[in-house]
Order: sequence, then C-alpha cells, then structure tokens
Amino acid sequence: MKFFQALGLLGCTALLVAAAPSARAGGTFEIPAGARFNKDKLAKIGEFFGNEVTTGKIPGAILLIQQHGKPVYHEAFGVQDVVSKAPITDQTIFRLFSMTKAITSAVAVQMLDEGKFALDDPVAKYIPSFANVKVGVEKEASDGTKTLELVPPSRPPTVLDLMRQTSGITYGFYGDSLVRKAYRAANLYAGDFDLAEFAERIAKLPLHNQPGALWQYGHSTDILARIMEVVAGKSLIEIERDKLLDPLGMKDTGFFVGAPDKQKLLAQPMPNDSDFRVGRENNPTVPKRIMYASGGMVSTMADYARFAQMLLNGGTYEGKTILSPNAFKLLTTDQVGPGSGVDRDFFYFPGDGFGFALGLAVRTDAGHASPPPPGDLGELKWDGASGCYFVIDRKQDMFFVLLEQTPTERQRIQRTVKQLIYEAMEVDDFDVGKSEFQSSCASCHGADAKGKGPVSGQLRNPPADLTMLAKNNGGVFPTDAVYETIHGSKTIPAHGTREMPVWGVRFNPVVNLPHDVDPYYWQKAGPQQSPEVVVRTRILAVIDYLNRIQQK
Repeated sequence: MKFFQALGLLGCTALLVAAAPSARAGGTFEIPAGARFNKDKLAKIGEFFGNEVTTGKIPGAILLIQQHGKPVYHEAFGVQDVVSKAPITDQTIFRLFSMTKAITSAVAVQMLDEGKFALDDPVAKYIPSFANVKVGVEKEASDGTKTLELVPPSRPPTVLDLMRQTSGITYGFYGDSLVRKAYRAANLYAGDFDLAEFAERIAKLPLHNQPGALWQYGHSTDILARIMEVVAGKSLIEIERDKLLDPLGMKDTGFFVGAPDKQKLLAQPMPNDSDFRVGRENNPTVPKRIMYASGGMVSTMADYARFAQMLLNGGTYEGKTILSPNAFKLLTTDQVGPGSGVDRDFFYFPGDGFGFALGLAVRTDAGHASPPPPGDLGELKWDGASGCYFVIDRKQDMFFVLLEQTPTERQRIQRTVKQLIYEAMEVDDFDVGKSEFQSSCASCHGADAKGKGPVSGQLRNPPADLTMLAKNNGGVFPTDAVYETIHGSKTIPAHGTREMPVWGVRFNPVVNLPHDVDPYYWQKAGPQQSPEVVVRTRILAVIDYLNRIQQK
C-alpha cells in the first residue's frame, strides 16, 4: 500500500525519536522511566558473585530484582555457611542489622498517622529521664588535651529527631569523639535487659550534639521503639506483628530464632569475617529480653521481598493498605535537606546525593561524583552491618534486595551490585511501549496481555509509516482503526468512531500530552503512566496497525 512509500519523507520530516532499537540510557543515573533489563547483562551479576564465592571472600548471598511485580533476576550464590554447606534459599535466615530500622520506622509512621504520638513531642514526654539529658561539648586545652563539658540542650530532643537521626544519640562503635568514647565505656550492652532499661542507660549519657543540628547515626531508633511500647502498652514485636509483619505475611521475621529447625537455616559469615563490629554480640539463637529496633531483627528473602514490594507500591500489598498515603509520605520525604538546619559530617551514612526521611535514605540529587552514582531521584534505600541491602526505585517500578553476611566485604559488594543492576537497564521505546500497551489494554478492555495478540507483530519502518499515515489522513490517524486492530471491531463502545489529532506531525515521543486525549482507551491505565510512556504505547498501536495492513 502507498502508506509504505514514505521513505522520502525521512529527510524532510522530523522522525520518531523512539524508532531506534534497544539503546542504553546515557549513564546509570536518572535512566528514563520504562527501562527494562537486559538478561545478558544481568548475567554479569552471577559472574561477580561466582568469583566472590570461589575466592573465599563470602560464603554466599541471594539477590532478588523485581520489576512490575515480577522477578527479573532471582539467584542464590554459594552456601549459607561453610560448615554445613547448605544451599541458600528464600527461607534462609539472615541477620538484618540496620535494615531493621526500616521495619521499625514503617510501623512508627503508622502510629504517627494514627495520632499515637506527634513528631514535635519531646522524648521526655514518654521517657521522663530524658528531661535531664545534657550535650557533650569537647574543649581543647592549649596543650592539645581534650575534655568534655556538659551543657544543657538548646531544645529538648523530639520524636522527629529520633526518626531522622538528629537527636544527638549516637553509637559507641565508630568514631573517636569523647562522647562516643563515653558510650563505649558505659558498658551499655551488659546483662539481660529490655528496651525500657536500655532507654534509661542511654538517657544517662551525653548527647553527641545539639538536637536537630547534625545527622548522627545511633540508638535513636531504639528510643523511638521504647516510645512505641509506652503508647501501645505492648512489646515492640507485638506491635510490629500486629501492624506490619502479620499483614504482610512476614512469618520468619523477628528478633530471635528459637526453633531448632529454623536455627539450621541461619546464614553465617566466613569464620575469618565474623566480627560485625557493632559493639555487641548478635546471636539470634540466644534468648534475651532486649529487642534492638535499630539492628536486631532477622529475616528471609521471602519475607523482606514482601516489605520491599509494599514500599514500591506506595504502602499497599495484595489489596491491603499497610501505610496510608500520609504515612508513606512521612516515611519517604527528605527531612534533612536545605532549610532543615541539619548539618552533615564524615559519618553521614546515607551518602552523597541522598537525603534522609523518617527512617530511609532518599535520593535527592546527583551528588558531587562525576559521573553520578547509579539510581534515580526519589530512590529509597538502606543497608546493614551484615551486608544486607535494599533499594526501592519507584520510577522504574523496581526494587532489589541483597541478603548476605559479610561485615568486611559488604560496602564493595553493595556498590558493585548496584552498578551492575543499573548497567543492565536499557531503554527501548517500542519494547517499553509494548509492555505498557499490553498491560493497559488488559486492564481496560480485557485484551490479551501475554504478547499473543495484535501487538506482537514485527516492527518494520515506523517513522516513515507513521509519517505517511498522518499525511494521508490530513494530520490525524483513525483511532477506530487502531481499536479494530486490538479488539476486532470498528465500533468503540460508548464513544463511536473518533479521530485523534497527531501530536505534532514530527511524532516526538516525549511531548507532554494531557491525559484527556483519547480518554476512552487510556482512562484507567494512562494516569499512572508517564506521558512519555503513554505516547510511546499509542504510537506502537498505530505501528502494529500499519504492519498488519502491509501483511495483507
């Protein structure tokens, strides 16, 4: 047909930018939405971990990358421990360390949303001993010796300070400041105690800095957990089971591993890499009263993937609302950026380019490195001393969870894995459009979303085809024909036959179209997609229509 005699128009009409086949995005930061994974490039992850295991750096690990609700990469490497040599599975139990904070914080924002406490509540409202807390200020004499002067806080530490790590409460296992040395000397972890007693021990120590002045990583989340216990009248694990763990089906997540059959599933680090360097022993098989909300939980891939998917979904999971929109916003909105008054120092663990919300790091900018580290704006993440690590990338509708037990190798491995994951992303406008098109078509009209329907035809020469189609139709293309291609009928239900204006005869796929264009077709699926994806998917439908005409 003469639609396909349009090759001469390529030189005089700007062409569809998306016409190129699969193309890598420029760099690994801010990859365009709708990226997909190249399985050949994902294979590099297995090569990397294979080397880590065979060279004896780690006993093993498990990684899950999930996009659009389905695994795109799900592999275990090595063994859960070098003694038993048992394989790692989704039921293997890992010590989370600071990834516990994400769980604690998710439950805390639920309670905030319910009005159980408020961000501006002083800590002393719930734990009175904090009314007497002091701030440690280092003074240096002329001979270089340092002393610690205790001064009153400029304001009381609040719940907000606890949740964004600005209370001045610290850890004693990193850094050499006099306050941190005081933490180490206090023997904080001696004996069998609960969160109530632990909070009293912390209250006797000086704050590292004035409340709200500096992001300071420490036991703030444990003090937050004690407030949660006070207002709920329950233990921390009871609260977390009621509000998060049971609703998500996280049946193997908790603070202790008591059952002998479960203890056999506990992953262990290499014998020469078993010091997690957190100032205390972390043996979840030994019963004790304390439940460290800042770093004491264990979990499995089967469980933590549910938590990650809930975060990726914006607070919902399998039809259940776990976090309301307001609670999710609290959990994921930066609280330490410009205007917050919060300073950062060498120990700002969220990292360059990241802010910190009420329990999670959130990507706010490219950072200072060139090129920027991989990821997308709005990305959420956290990790722990054992090497466990997760990233939520809502722009790409993707998360990944890495579980491992390697205190010394973890940072190098985490950086490498994230780099490899984002290097495996590709932007293929037609394939992305096809995926979104099939999903949208199925949700709106019950069409075949498995790639077996009309949209599975081979693409031929889309720019020329589309250009000629627009030219022959006076600048519009017939949406009834597109509908016929998809549904086998020329009649569009409740709308009749309509024509949609071509969005710029140049067919620029990134034109910001209003969602009311072609509403009968995209009213259900379009609004949650980016305008770019909507345009690409509609172009794909027309291309498929043209291909079918050519095949006749």
